[in-house]
Parts: sequence; structure tokens; C-alpha cells
Amino acid sequence: MQAAGGAALNDSAAPAGPDPAQRPRRIRLLVIIAVTVFVADLVSKTLVVATLSHQPPLRLLGGLLNLRVLRNSGAAFSIGTSMTFVFSLIAESIALARALAQIRDARAGQSLWRWFRTTRQSELLVILGEDIAATIGLTLALVAISIAMLTGNVFWDALGSMAIGVLLILVAIFIGVEVKALLVGQSADPAVMKRMRAFLEARPEVGRVLNLIATQHGEDVVVAVKAQMTEEKSARALIDAINACERALREEFPEVRWLFFEPDVEK
Repeated sequence: MQAAGGAALNDSAAPAGPDPAQRPRRIRLLVIIAVTVFVADLVSKTLVVATLSHQPPLRLLGGLLNLRVLRNSGAAFSIGTSMTFVFSLIAESIALARALAQIRDARAGQSLWRWFRTTRQSELLVILGEDIAATIGLTLALVAISIAMLTGNVFWDALGSMAIGVLLILVAIFIGVEVKALLVGQSADPAVMKRMRAFLEARPEVGRVLNLIATQHGEDVVVAVKAQMTEEKSARALIDAINACERALREEFPEVRWLFFEPDVEK
């Protein structure tokens, strides 16, 4: 809450939930684990190629354990030799279908393009873009390689590679523009703002919502409210009424991370 002059009367605008200081620590831990696994994998493969490649099997423990170099020529465990593209395309198509099924519930009757441009759900946005790029890219690669094999002309292979590159650039631009808007901040979903206003005006403590501003920052929402309160007998009663509204609003809209509530009168 804030007084008319702007001085803070309580700390209800402070962020709720986990301590933000924990996030950089978790990110550092994730990066350390990822780099360690990557380096261990790279070093082990380099040692295997350097010491065992073109060599007879290395016998250990009196022949109980034999080490030899085996290369995977298929999609998995040497299954589907020369059909890696097909298996990958099937897997990505299933992933895309599941993503579209989840988005169908979220877009509430909107067209897919309209949802893509207006959604505030960055995780679904990125997943959809990645799955679309992967599915179309694999399809282009399969078609280009098939034509190159049938005609014996590597031009088609090169053309397919360039088409995939253009596709990835376009998808990256579209996703980058949308995600940037979420990171920098843009207005919250108009439907959510309308529900917030209706929720507050239905509260007995609120006489009228004079102004409501909500901006989206990733998954978090910043809300600023200016309202005429019904309880104005004392400063203590006014603070209690505003605190009750803030608690109720946070319970109804868990995505609200920062909340600023200012009492005022209609001029």
C-alpha cells in the first residue's frame, strides 16, 4: 500500500515466493553439471578413438571384460540403419502434436497465429517454435537427400541445407521478438486484466477501481492498482482493507509477483 504522497505503509509489494537470489546459484550449478558431463563425454570418446580404434579388443580381468570400438550406424542401438531421419521425424512429429494439444487448451478458441502473437506463456511459445522448426527441417532434409540420391546430383542436398538454414533463422527471429517482449515487459493479457478489475470491484472493501495497470515479465506479473476504498474511518482500517484485497488478489492470481495498491478518491 502507499499513502497519497507515495510513502510506503507496508511491504506487501515485495516479491512473494522463492528468494530470487537462489536463481543465479541454481543456474551456475546447472551450467557446472552440463559442462562437466560434456567434458567427460568428449574426453572419454577421444581416449577411446586414440587408444582402441583399429586395434584388437583390449582384454581386462583375464578376458572377463573386453573393450572394443563400436560405432552406432542406426537411430539407436544400430536399429534402423540409414533411417535416422525417419525416426527423428516421427519423434519430432509426436512432440509437435503433443505441444499443439497443450496449446489448444491455452488459446481458448483463438487461431494459432493469434495465440502466438498474444500469448504470455513463454515456455509454450519456445517449445512450439522448436518443434515446428525441427519437424519442417527434418522434412526438408529427407526430401532433399532423397532427391539427391535419386538424381545423383548433390545440388539438391546443398539446396536442402540452405533451406533449413533460412528456416532456422526465421523461427529464431519470430521467437526472439516475442520472448524479448516478455523479458523487457509488455502489458498483461487484456482478459486477465479485466478479470482482475472485476475481482477487485466485487470486494466489499473497494468502492471503485480507478485505474489498474498490469505488465508481464516472463511468467511474473506486475500490478499497480488505484482504487477508492469504502473504509476510510481511520488509517489503520484503510491499511487492513487494502491488505485484505492484496491477499485475496494474490490467491486468485498466483502469477502476480509485485503488487502496488494506492487508495485515492475520484476527482
